[in-house]
Amino acid sequence: EVLQRRLHRLRENVRLVAIGEAQSDALTSAGLPPADIIQPGIDLQHFSPGDRVEARRRVNLPTGVPIVLYVGRLAPDKNVETLMTAFARLQTRAHLLIIGDGPLRPKLHKLSSELNIDAFTTFLPFVPHQHLPLYYRSADVMVVPSNYLETFCMVALEAIACGCPPIVTDQVPEILRRFPTVPSFGPYDVDAL
Repeated sequence: EVLQRRLHRLRENVRLVAIGEAQSDALTSAGLPPADIIQPGIDLQHFSPGDRVEARRRVNLPTGVPIVLYVGRLAPDKNVETLMTAFARLQTRAHLLIIGDGPLRPKLHKLSSELNIDAFTTFLPFVPHQHLPLYYRSADVMVVPSNYLETFCMVALEAIACGCPPIVTDQVPEILRRFPTVPSFGPYDVDAL
């Protein structure tokens, strides 16, 4: 009853605007259909393809191995542990670059050690928006391992614009809807990743 009153007040007094179709669907299924949908975008002058070797040189990353990139918060809903576990199973030599800050940083550093991938993993703190294109251009692939619904995954869109192919979980429906050839996997399916 209390929830119904709150929903009624919201419907009467708030104009909801969804960011993308996935958020619109989620709001509608919760009984709060949005008044409008805004499609997010990015600056294609800023996020654009570039030379991988030059980008790696500029951000001091190794040039002789493939780089797997993660960009985002280090929080439970981002599921970085699955990415790290899958990376540890790779049979080829590669480098894992994790960019971001959050409450799980100490736990992820410990996991890196437990998985014996410390020598092949670099953690960078939050990188300002204006510097992200260099990291996307440096990477061979960018992974979005989220285990909760991403209303719109800007990092995947930025990676695509920079020529870095993403791999996402099925929790990133907006990207999968707009880019149906992007590979996806279940949030905890280490083998599929």
